[in-house]
Amino acid sequence: MNRFTIATLFLLLACTSSASNGGDVKNSKLNAESFHGQVEIDASTQDIWKVVSNAKSLCALLNYELMSGATDFQKPGDYIRAKSWGDASTMIPTMVVPNEELRFGFDPDNASYFCNQRWVLTPKGKKVVVQFTLTYTESGTQSEEDIKNR
Repeated sequence: MNRFTIATLFLLLACTSSASNGGDVKNSKLNAESFHGQVEIDASTQDIWKVVSNAKSLCALLNYELMSGATDFQKPGDYIRAKSWGDASTMIPTMVVPNEELRFGFDPDNASYFCNQRWVLTPKGKKVVVQFTLTYTESGTQSEEDIKNR
């Protein structure tokens, strides 16, 4: 199909499924959990970057099973396939600033949640502060006990 045909199909779909034409659109609350942490590491930003931007070492660090895909996150759109808690998923970087920041989404095949991670490396003398944020959606609010048992 050429681009014109695809654009026409999307326009037709938008016109026939809009809320004003009787489409069924629902808005519901989305629960999310967010975890933040940081650690000072006696290493260079380059050495730490080699760990967080490498698929194999990042998966090992996060206790994910690496399945396939890129070997390194070098640019937004590079992706890997990984498994966490039994969920086969795609990890796609959305921001890659070498030796400074990595952001990526973790999107499970069953679409039951979405996880976003952010790693920020900040030099501090001869050490590096590594800040980590993990935010993910849930089907419901989790108790402290639920979180500890994951």
